[in-house]
Amino acid sequence: MKNAQRHTLFTGAGLLSLALAACGGGGGTTPATVPTRLTAPTQPQSVVVSISIPSRSSAAKRAPQYISPGTATMQVAVSPGPGVVAPSPSSTTVPCSGSTCTATVGAYPGQNTFTVNLYDGNSPATLLSTATHTATIAAGMNAINLSFGGVPASVTLTASPANFTSGTAGSSTLTVSAVDADGYLISGTYASPIPLTVTPTGYVTLSPTSVASSTQTVTATYNGAPVTCSFTGLSIGATNGFGITGPAGGLMINASGCSAGITISPSSSITLAVGSTQTVTLSESGYTGSFSIQQPDACTGAGYVTVTQINGTTFNIQGAAPTVPTPCAIVFQDASSPVNSSTLTVSVQ
Repeated sequence: MKNAQRHTLFTGAGLLSLALAACGGGGGTTPATVPTRLTAPTQPQSVVVSISIPSRSSAAKRAPQYISPGTATMQVAVSPGPGVVAPSPSSTTVPCSGSTCTATVGAYPGQNTFTVNLYDGNSPATLLSTATHTATIAAGMNAINLSFGGVPASVTLTASPANFTSGTAGSSTLTVSAVDADGYLISGTYASPIPLTVTPTGYVTLSPTSVASSTQTVTATYNGAPVTCSFTGLSIGATNGFGITGPAGGLMINASGCSAGITISPSSSITLAVGSTQTVTLSESGYTGSFSIQQPDACTGAGYVTVTQINGTTFNIQGAAPTVPTPCAIVFQDASSPVNSSTLTVSVQ
């Protein structure tokens, strides 16, 4: 199904209809020309807001506008603008029925701001996506566009390449992935940009320092400042405008003359089905001790996977979360001084 659709307001004979026939996909965000003609009626117009909720199986196919498959209730609020004769703002919240949400509110002639919030069915309900648009309501036909932005609940970052060489300046591309409170991957614009920070400072700068949509990437630029063998890596932290902190991504600067590193077999990148298990074995030239998982651990800490240590070098990794389409990282480390580490990238499908 094509996901680029116009959301149109129609009014006539005292009826205003806002049709939001979206399948979680988007259209443009540029408002259409709003004609103002005839004498505006003095009575409020009935605004009918209707959205279509995408199926859970089609979640990965959504384009720039975001309506979550987890949507269970819809809130529509109308705030009258300057000069609008209205008793007060109006608002209504309705439950969704199947794949559709429909609500009716009143809007007086003149400039009005429409805010549509979509929530899940939890108690208390959690905001999944939101849209706001200001339009002038008049007799005759009115047209506006509404574009929903997803509300991130957790964030993961992947880096390519994930390693720099100490003393050699370079750059890496960071890809940011966000899921909503129900675990669905957000496509398109976020309701609020996600700021990014890097620690420790003095080695890498980020550009830009925040991401506003799922299609935006970030460049991490290493200035070439040298590190020692004890350097444990760079942590990229993400916090969105709703105060929810996502798992940290990581970049490594490898010092010369150190251990050749930890080898993860059969691979340093694995994909798991929910409930399936992959056994990984660690080895390191010249090292005979045990390995452990570096804390905090983004994968197990977020409940994406469970890890069972069989012995000092062998671990079972089991997929635990069915709604995590983006990779997370498990960092294994040895007990040497300085500590050596290696990262296992895990995807759960």
